[in-house]
Parts: sequence; structure tokens; C-alpha cells
Amino acid sequence: MKLAVISDTHFGDPDCLLAAYRGQSSRSDPMIGSRYEQFRSAAGLDNDFLIVLGDILDFSVCSYRETFEVAQTFFRQVQTDRVAQSIIYVPGNHDADVWHLYEYEVNIIRRIAAGKKATDFRYSIPGIIDGRRETNGPRFRLHGVKPSPQYRYGYGGTFLDSITLGSMSDGSCSGDAMNFALAYPNLYLLTDKGSILLTHGHYLEEYWAMLGEWAIEIAGSELGITGSPTIRQMVQINFPLNQLACSGAGQAGPLTENVILPLQRDARNRDSRRIERYVDGILERLDRLIPGKYVIDEIVSDALLRKLRSRIVDAIRSVEPTRYNDGFVHEAHVQERFKRYFRSCCAELLEFEQPSLPVPKWFVFGHSHRPIPWQDELKPGAPAFATDTGTLVRYCNLGGWLKRPQEDVNQEFCGAEVLTFDSDTQVTRSHHVS
Repeated sequence: MKLAVISDTHFGDPDCLLAAYRGQSSRSDPMIGSRYEQFRSAAGLDNDFLIVLGDILDFSVCSYRETFEVAQTFFRQVQTDRVAQSIIYVPGNHDADVWHLYEYEVNIIRRIAAGKKATDFRYSIPGIIDGRRETNGPRFRLHGVKPSPQYRYGYGGTFLDSITLGSMSDGSCSGDAMNFALAYPNLYLLTDKGSILLTHGHYLEEYWAMLGEWAIEIAGSELGITGSPTIRQMVQINFPLNQLACSGAGQAGPLTENVILPLQRDARNRDSRRIERYVDGILERLDRLIPGKYVIDEIVSDALLRKLRSRIVDAIRSVEPTRYNDGFVHEAHVQERFKRYFRSCCAELLEFEQPSLPVPKWFVFGHSHRPIPWQDELKPGAPAFATDTGTLVRYCNLGGWLKRPQEDVNQEFCGAEVLTFDSDTQVTRSHHVS
């Protein structure tokens, strides 16, 4: 068995280097990008699986049509070039909707269409790849999902399988479907040397994990959660803000084009003028909502709002963006968030029966667009997170496939890592693309 792993392609974003529209301002005629040949060379051909670790479709900056149209161009080329037989998709924060769409189709749409009752969403379904040399079971499965002869991977056979098809003038389809399987938010690779945890990595950042952290601290026992939340609970609790900043940010028409995207560019360039203007507008609205019968009430409320504005603006100016940030993995809150996440992952592993998985020795993620190569052995100074018990877990960051936008001060391509694994040799390596 052979596989390759990439992350953060951001299809739909005009700065994607694997596939994008022909012109920066164009919204038609998608084409393969300038780094595709390097990707194909690094990934190799005839892989059993191509694993895509999140932020593959960028719903937070582009319309649904644009993201799927550009992604179709890429996956058709992957199919034509025989890069992989099947795709394992682990969504991230920019494409969280892909997971929700799958949950809708499997638990709601399919069942109602068949005259059955709808079932609850699972929210979290870990995937397991058995990459050991000797194994009697299937190479890939989804935990808790009963294999189905109708769908290759049980939780598959949905709309993404048809993304490589084309339409004919008579209404029929041309081409061959591609096998897609989804897992969220974790995928575990079992090797003869130990296990590897693969995930997008957005739960290491404060915003994407914030509701879970705040709710547990504020609501406490009312949530019915003792100790660390399970992965399923983490996904459920953080759903509202995750959804808001995924499709909620990218599908808002003029709000997306004229406000949200400019704000994102300003944040990358550390320009706070626009957000300060919006903060002033919000506080002005709040001031009108605060009742005040006497002059002293107005003085006090104005003073409080001025203080609030100062705090908000100072916080905005001091925030370091996650994307392209070399120091992200070293920040104290990220180190602590990893410990909490890893603790929940270890609890998730206790549910597994066959094959049983040891605690992961390696952690593979993306999200920050700063590539960190794979290191098989833990040498002095090698990148690693510490767990609650002090055990070191080596990590590899797969970077991303975006060039920096033209208005960015530094326009270089930060690079990406393509991770490959071969079960015959038990060798894992990363191939740098720059």
C-alpha cells in the first residue's frame, strides 16, 4: 500500500498554485496551476490513497460554485495522471461544510429518500489506515461505520465521487467516478513503528476551539462534561463559530466581497484602520441601545465604551496571524491546546477494537502554511509537542499551496510538504515543494 498526504490547497482562492481560474479577477476557465507538476512528482503515481488534510475547498473566501469548479479541475487531473485510486478527505476549518454536507446526505437525505427515519449526525468519525506490512483486515475503514457492499468505504458513494464526471449534450455523464471517503477530524495511520495522527490542525488555534474552552469554563457541570471533552463533544460545541467563519464568511455576497475579504487582507498586512472604523460603528450602535435617564448615565456609558474600544483595538493590533507564522507552534496557548486535544484523541483510541491503536508517536497537520519536514527519529532539537505526561510527540506541518497575495508585503511562496508512506518498506518521508 502506498499513500501521499497534502493539506491546504484552498481551491477557489485565486492565489492557489495547484489549480485556479486563468486570471486573478476571472471567475471562469479554471486551469491547473504552476506547482502541480512538482506535486505530482512528489506524490508519485499509483498510490492507493491521496489524503487531503483540510482547507481543500475554500468556502470562507469563495462561492460554492467557484470552489467546486476549481477542485474538479484538480481531481480530474489527479485521476488522469493516476496519482491515486482513492481520496481520503479530512476537512478543516475553511471546508467544514464538506463534512456537514456528507452528514446531511448520509443521515438525512438518503434515509428520507428511502422512506426511512432520519438519524442523528455523528459529528466525529475517525478513519483508520492499517499500514502494517502484515495485516489481515482492510487497509482503510471508518470507526463505527458498517461496511456496505454498495459503497466502497461504507460512508462514501456521495456527491464528491462524481466531481470528476463531465456532462454531455444529451444529459448523460462522461468520465469515471472517483472514490472519496471522509473522516473528521482525525485519521490514524498504523505502521510497524507506531501510529501517526493526521488532522487539519485548526483546533490548535484559539478561535476554532474557543467555544469549547469557554463553555466548559463558564457553564461547567451544566454541560454534563467531566474532564476533557471527547472529540465528538469538541466538534459539537465548536460548531457555531466554525460554521460562521467557514461558509458563513464566504457566502455573504457583498459582505464577503466588500468587507470580510478586505478585512482579511488588512489583518495579514497588520493594518487596523478599517477594523477600527467598524469597531467605532458597532460601539456607536451599542451606545444608542444603552438607556440613560440622566447626564451621569451618559458620561459613565461613554467612558465604558471608550475603554472597551481601546481594549478591542489593542487586542486586534497585538494578534499574530496564524497563517505564515513561524512561531505559531511555539506559542504557549498552542502547546497547551495540543495537550488537551491529544488527551481527547487518546480517549478516542480506547473505543477502537480491531485494529487496536497505540498512542500516536507522530502528529501531522497543516493550517498554518509553514512547512515543517517529517523527521522519523527524535533527534535533539527535532520539532515535537509535549503531552500531559511529558512524552514528546513529533510533528510535521504540510504547509500550504497558496502564494501570498499581491498586496502582501512579502509575496513569496512559503512552500509545502508532500508526505508519502509505503507499507512494504515502512518508510515515511516528506518531499519539499518550493
